[in-house]
Amino acid sequence: MRRSRRLALGFLLVVAACGHDAGPPLVVTGLEVYAPLPGSSTGVAYMTLTNQSDDTVALLSARSPQFQRAELHATRLEDGVMKMRAVDRVEIAPGESVRLEAGGLHLMLIGAQPDTAVGAPVTLELSHDGGLVIVSTRLKPRVPAD
Repeated sequence: MRRSRRLALGFLLVVAACGHDAGPPLVVTGLEVYAPLPGSSTGVAYMTLTNQSDDTVALLSARSPQFQRAELHATRLEDGVMKMRAVDRVEIAPGESVRLEAGGLHLMLIGAQPDTAVGAPVTLELSHDGGLVIVSTRLKPRVPAD
């Protein structure tokens, strides 16, 4: 009787472990999306991407219904000049985080829809090799650089 109880308990633990939802592999925190500057139609998004899985996750693309297109960019110093280049993917190692921020990796939002203004809702759809993450926030004002 005791042996059958132990077997049943062991079986339930295995089933429970198999059914445990580990959560999404890619988590977005610190999302900030900035509206285009006056006279521009390009916004920018910054965030932290955290890989909660046991495998490398690659961010492959992004889109937003409020913009015509979204592009992953990296800003780098080349020959004494800061240059911005599009990147195809951003790889995030297991348990690691990558920050998309000013002066580094970031998400350019190009071709704002006419009703895209400070305070308006904005949605980002981030495609990665393990699926899709959808996040939303409100557009913040962007201060021009001096």
